[in-house]
Amino acid sequence: MTENASSTYDVSLEEILNASQGYFPCVVVSSRQPALVAAGLLASQEATHVVVADYGQSEGHYVIEGVITGREILGLLVKDSEVWRHVMRVSSGEISRPVPYANRRDSLLMLFARMSEFGVGFALVDDTRPRVVDLLAVLKYSATNRSLRSFFRNYKASDISSGPEVLSVNTDQTVLECIHLMLNKGVRRLVVEGSRMILSDRTVVRFLFGSTDSMELVRDNPERLFNMSVGELGELLQHPAVVASGDDLEVVLDRLVTSEAKCCLLRDGDGIITPWDLTVKLFQRAGPAARPM
Repeated sequence: MTENASSTYDVSLEEILNASQGYFPCVVVSSRQPALVAAGLLASQEATHVVVADYGQSEGHYVIEGVITGREILGLLVKDSEVWRHVMRVSSGEISRPVPYANRRDSLLMLFARMSEFGVGFALVDDTRPRVVDLLAVLKYSATNRSLRSFFRNYKASDISSGPEVLSVNTDQTVLECIHLMLNKGVRRLVVEGSRMILSDRTVVRFLFGSTDSMELVRDNPERLFNMSVGELGELLQHPAVVASGDDLEVVLDRLVTSEAKCCLLRDGDGIITPWDLTVKLFQRAGPAARPM
């Protein structure tokens, strides 16, 4: 790692948490509650994950089981034709995944290394109650930090984008086809051809579990929802920011944090840049000793 990169990533998590509003109590579900509860929380909250935790022996102290993201919910939907019964029968604890921990004194370098190891864009901060720091909080802090902004100018959008090929779907494809594509390819976002909108795992979760009417259909006639087309999702699709492949990452940073879909598309190609690309992937590029993608 270069001296410039090393000093940049040496900023402490404490500083980020104090300067930004990234230090919040988590959305928590008990490990014994059905997965449907976690799905409903993901659909109704801005959080990208739900922490699975139970009270420990001492009052007010949580024992963390793991986390549930949109991917875990999507995985449930394709495992049993009786969708409603399945999401009610499976407990939140059964589908939770491990989560990295961070200390307030940790550096960004340590935070990104842990996120890279676990493959998630957030970490739980050691505390009596579950609290979280995610990549968006890091990016919002970076946008106001002169040293970090200067570091981003050393790289172009093309250096970290996932181009030239980005997974896309057309408006005639079904919700179920999109679920299978995201699960099989291990991605959270798909570009909708023509509209250049974004369909994410959270889009699908909100579509299926975001209202009483939708949940009644999931219970009584899931095929009707699964066979609806992407074009019928309407306002649930989100607008990405747009950048050029030659734009430096300072430009990308500013546009990503304010975009509805929290990602950028390259206007002169098919690349996409997510918060993971702009943080963990950039860290891996700047630091040769980092764990490869």
